[in-house]
Amino acid sequence: MMYLQRLFLKINKRTSRKDNMTEKEKSSMIMASSHFLFEQFPDNFYKWSEKKLKEYCSNHAWKPFEYCDGEEILEYIESLSEDVLAFTKQQKG
Repeated sequence: MMYLQRLFLKINKRTSRKDNMTEKEKSSMIMASSHFLFEQFPDNFYKWSEKKLKEYCSNHAWKPFEYCDGEEILEYIESLSEDVLAFTKQQKG
């Protein structure tokens, strides 16, 4: 998939995060956040605004990511979450 298509899908996913995240997607995001933050996302993170998510990422960045801005960290979290979900789906065949 081309970069711009992935970017567009990611933007669409962000705008609709509150409305249609599955339990697997929520769990995957929480798990992925623990790889970049010293305190993972709470269970209700999906109800937060984009601004609050970015602030949380900035304020809870794990030391190797403390100089990244919240948006960049959130992108890392989303990317890992999507990769885990895709891998899991592929393994189920």
